[in-house]
Amino acid sequence: LPDPQVPAPTVTHMAVGDSGRDMVTVDEVWSENTSVGAPRELTGPGGDAFGMSVCTSVKFWSHSGSSSSSGGGRERKRRAGDLPMDYELVSSMAAPHGRGGGVCALAVAP
Repeated sequence: LPDPQVPAPTVTHMAVGDSGRDMVTVDEVWSENTSVGAPRELTGPGGDAFGMSVCTSVKFWSHSGSSSSSGGGRERKRRAGDLPMDYELVSSMAAPHGRGGGVCALAVAP
């Protein structure tokens, strides 16, 4: 069962190379741990302000073709709840512009 206390990342940017073989994504996840990520102050429904942080990651993906039913690609094992996806994670970098820096744009060059 998924843990409702673990926040899910939100993809904020995505770029795919001309050939479709390479993809780069940027995601953000909120944390109550103010020692990581960029500090933010949120206002709750009662008007009370509390501190949180936003952690940014850039992820690099490669086309694998593994979820295709037409054959030809190798089938990777999936965990329960995995979504079929033709890309595999190659690398991930947390805080690509430092703890307080975010990402405002993304592009893939050939």
